[in-house]
Amino acid sequence: MKKHLINYDISKNFDTHILKETMVLPVYQNELFITCLVCENSNIEEFKKYVKITIKTLFTKQESILFEIDNLALKRELFTLAKQLSLSSSQRNTRFFIYQIVNLAILKNASDIHIETMSEVLSVKFRIDGVLIEFFRFDMAIYSLVSSVLKLFANLDITQRRLPQNGRFVIEEFANYDFRISFMPTINGESIVIRVLEKDFDRFYLDKIGFSDSSLALIKDKITLTQGLILVTGPTGSGKTTTLYSIIKELKDTNKKIITVEDPVEYKIDNITQISLNREIGLIYSEILKNILRQDPDILLIGEIRDAESLQSAITAAMTGHLVFATLHTNDAVSTIFRLLDLQGEGFLIASVLKCIIAQRLVRKRCECGDNIGCEECNHTGYKSRTIISEVLDIDDNLSSLITSHATLLEMKQQALLSGFIGMYEDGMQKVRQGITTQEEILKALKS
Repeated sequence: MKKHLINYDISKNFDTHILKETMVLPVYQNELFITCLVCENSNIEEFKKYVKITIKTLFTKQESILFEIDNLALKRELFTLAKQLSLSSSQRNTRFFIYQIVNLAILKNASDIHIETMSEVLSVKFRIDGVLIEFFRFDMAIYSLVSSVLKLFANLDITQRRLPQNGRFVIEEFANYDFRISFMPTINGESIVIRVLEKDFDRFYLDKIGFSDSSLALIKDKITLTQGLILVTGPTGSGKTTTLYSIIKELKDTNKKIITVEDPVEYKIDNITQISLNREIGLIYSEILKNILRQDPDILLIGEIRDAESLQSAITAAMTGHLVFATLHTNDAVSTIFRLLDLQGEGFLIASVLKCIIAQRLVRKRCECGDNIGCEECNHTGYKSRTIISEVLDIDDNLSSLITSHATLLEMKQQALLSGFIGMYEDGMQKVRQGITTQEEILKALKS
């Protein structure tokens, strides 16, 4: 038996309610036997009433069986399409196949689609709420078609499979979305990752990200300043971009000129001047930041402070009457100060311009189903959607003095606590007590 592939055609012979009642899923059949996925709660004796040949079993988790049954109709349709593609090279059918996968990704609120060539199969996974979930496995025979059509979508070289390629595309049927795509050669073929970006800027709300009342009040107070530096920090995938865009939305209706420098621009915003990096022509952070003040901005958003030069540009802008927002990759709010010093920032300059540091992580929220095996809405994970856990450090006069005098990390943390600072762990545990998330999620997020 090919354990790596499921024959979804077999399920046509069984009503879905029978599969759910017996908790048995047939995955392979020949003249001698039928192989089924079963779990500890499966009723194999009941299922035997519906088959006339020997049953072989493969043991798995109950939620895995439920996950397969929930998406069975679409999986059957895609399985049939994949079989047709493996027999005839039809670009039209391949496009429809891709559209169906993209459509499900959007319905499931996936941020990314991963199409990976393995040794014998083509695996399709969705990243949902930060977790990669495998939805489909297809015969490798369709890989070349899928790869070529996706490259045509993005105007890339369909003959090139030995070097990385990156691009973007739109699909008329999904007009509210942009798609960014990356091809990476692997030992089995290619790894293809499609980033799904919703165009709707109005979905960003500072009040709805998950900040506590006290943190939200401090952030809203700081973003009304006319000058200074405000940093949003955390590892990749911690929601920094969402926080920045939500802040910009809060400010964009003010009578101020806002300029963003991004790599690349993820969401287009009306009435905002947005600049996207282009390394091929030398349009990089340092080059843009050298000239950007001549554009007479009131507010600057710098995608990321990466080096001493970009930090110096941010400090200069903040010192000359501009409010500057930027991101930085650090573990927590207080250690961010030392990262700025490592980037050759002068202590007294940092102390004079730095107003606030927002450090954050994303954690999954508990699904409303309250079931330990989940439901269709949460893909049987028990979690649906995400929220922020954060710590917001107010750079008051006391902390500014400590920065200037190059105090230790411990001294700064002690001073922050005296000023009412609430750490990320405590913020997260407050959400656990409110039933929003779990301690497991908090601990996992803080390890990143």
